[in-house]
Amino acid sequence: MIKTRKIHVALMALILAVILILGMFAGCNKAVDNTDDEKESKQATAQPTEDKKIEETDKEDESPEDVSALPIVDEPLTLTYWVILSGQANKAISSFDETLCYQELEKRTGIDLEFIHPPIGEKSGQSFNLLLASGDLPDMIQTKGAFGTANGFPLQPDQAIKEGILISLNELVDQYAANFKGIIDNDKELKKAVTTDAGTIYGFPKVYLINDPPYLGPIVRKDWLEELGIDVPENVDDWTAMLTTFKEQKGAEVPFSFRYKGWDMIKHSGFLIGAYGTTTNFYQVDDTVKYGFIEPVIKDYLTLMNDWYTKGLINKDFAVDNTNTINALCTTGQSGAWLGAKGNSFDAYLQLMEKENPDYKLTGVPYPSLIQGDAVHFVMDDTRVRGSYTCVTAQSEHPVEAVRLLDYFYSEEGSKLMQYGIEGETYSVTNGKALVLDAVKNGIEGIPYVNYRWKFFLNNGPYLFQSEPVIDRAEITEAVGIWTQAKPDYNMPKITLTAEESSIESEIMSEINTYVSEMYLKFIMGLEPIDNFDSFVEQLKSMNIDEAIAIRQTALDRYNKR
Repeated sequence: MIKTRKIHVALMALILAVILILGMFAGCNKAVDNTDDEKESKQATAQPTEDKKIEETDKEDESPEDVSALPIVDEPLTLTYWVILSGQANKAISSFDETLCYQELEKRTGIDLEFIHPPIGEKSGQSFNLLLASGDLPDMIQTKGAFGTANGFPLQPDQAIKEGILISLNELVDQYAANFKGIIDNDKELKKAVTTDAGTIYGFPKVYLINDPPYLGPIVRKDWLEELGIDVPENVDDWTAMLTTFKEQKGAEVPFSFRYKGWDMIKHSGFLIGAYGTTTNFYQVDDTVKYGFIEPVIKDYLTLMNDWYTKGLINKDFAVDNTNTINALCTTGQSGAWLGAKGNSFDAYLQLMEKENPDYKLTGVPYPSLIQGDAVHFVMDDTRVRGSYTCVTAQSEHPVEAVRLLDYFYSEEGSKLMQYGIEGETYSVTNGKALVLDAVKNGIEGIPYVNYRWKFFLNNGPYLFQSEPVIDRAEITEAVGIWTQAKPDYNMPKITLTAEESSIESEIMSEINTYVSEMYLKFIMGLEPIDNFDSFVEQLKSMNIDEAIAIRQTALDRYNKR
C-alpha cells in the first residue's frame, strides 16, 4: 500500500505541473485583450445559465465516499491486535480467533484480526513493558488498567504519542469514525472522558450512553435470611449481627468471604469502607482530592475489620488470591455472604447449585451505611467509559482501516455483534431487549455462562454498550438495582497526568502502596495495634502523600476545565 500511495502522489504532482504550464500560456494569450472576456465573465457570474445551475446542483448532490460502508476493504487485509486474554475468557477460549463475533466481523468488513495474547497469568504491567521493549508493535493495542501505572500501560497517552508509540486519533476520528464521533460530539461529559487535557483522542473504550450500573456488590444467602428470620442488612451493625448469627446458628466457618484478594476487592468496590465516607484510594469531595488512608475515619473502619477478623466472621486468608477456595465456601454452606460480581459470584453459583441444592437462593443487598438511612457515596466504579482502550500504534501501516474497523463497533449493527453475537444464533430480541439463547446461557459442563459467553461475544472491549443482555435471572436484575442505591459521587473521574506528574506520582505511590498494603493487613490481623494509626498517618506524610494529592488535584482541575 505504501508503494501504491507514492505512485499516486507522483502522478498527481505531474498532472498538476502540466495544468500550471497550460494555465501560464492561457494567461499570456488573455493578456493581449481580455476586456470582452471580463465582461462576459461578469455577466455569466451575475446571470448563470440553466446549464450552469444544473451543473452546480449536481455538484451539491454529490456526496463523499461513505466511510461507514461495508466491507471496509476490497481486498482481504490482516491487522495485528495485541490483547490481554482475561482469566475469565481463557476458561472458554485460548484466543479471540475462536470468538464468534470476531469471526463474523471478518466476513462483514473484509479485515482479519490476527490476535497476539501475552502469556496467561503474566502481570499486565510486565506484558506492556515487554511489548514496548521488543520494538515490534502491532497495528492495535488494547490497554488494561490505568495509563501511566505499574499495573497498566506504562505511559500517559500524550507521552506515548510524543514518543512515537501510539498515534493521535483526532483527525482520523473526524474523517473516518462517524459513529464514534457522533456519540462524543453530542455528549460533553463523555467527550471529556475520552480525551486528554490536551484534547487528544487516543483510543476507543467501552462507552455507555448512560451510567453503567455496578456489576459487583454484596451478595447474601437469601434462603438463610428467610430461614433465620433476618431482615436484609442495611447498616454496619446489621452486618455484624447477621454474620454472627450465620456463624452461631448455621455453623458457617467463614460467614463473610472476600472473593479475589480482599484488599483489591475492597479497594475496587468501596464496600463497607464507603460506610465511613472514605475509601482506600484517591477520591474527591466537591472537587477536592483526598486520600483515604490519612482520613481519621479509616481508624474506625480498621477497628471494625479487626473485630470481624478476631471473631472469625471473615476468612483468615482474605489477603490471598483464593478464588477456588471461595467458590467452595460459597457453594457448600460455609459462607453466607460475600462480595462479588453478578456473573462469577452470583449467576455461576445459582447455575451450579440448581441441581445440587434447589433451596439455594441468593440476593443482592445494599452497600451498607454507618447510620441507618445515611447516603453511601462510594460504589464500584460505574463511569460511562469503562474497561480497556484500543489504541492504534505508530507502526501501523493501515491506521485508516484500523479506525474504520473500530468505528464499526459503535454502530447499531456493530455494537450488537460485539455485545450479543449474532441474532438467531446467540440471542433473540423480545420487547426490544436482547435475550441470550439457552445454548449460550446454559454453558457446557464445567464452563458456566460467565465464561462460556466469551466464545460468542465480548463482556469487555471497545464498543458502544447497548443494554445488558437478559439471561432470565430476575435475582440478578434485582441485585443490580439494589447496588445502584449507592451513588459514586465521590469517585474520581478519569483524569490524566502529564509525563512529569506521572513520573513523580508513580515514584511516591510505589512506596506508599507497598507500605499501606503491609500495614492494612497488620491492623486487621492484629499484628499492629490500632493505637499506632496516628503514627501510620505521620509516616505517610513523610513519604510525600500530600504531594501526590496535590498532583491529583491539579489533574482534576484540568479535567474539569476540558
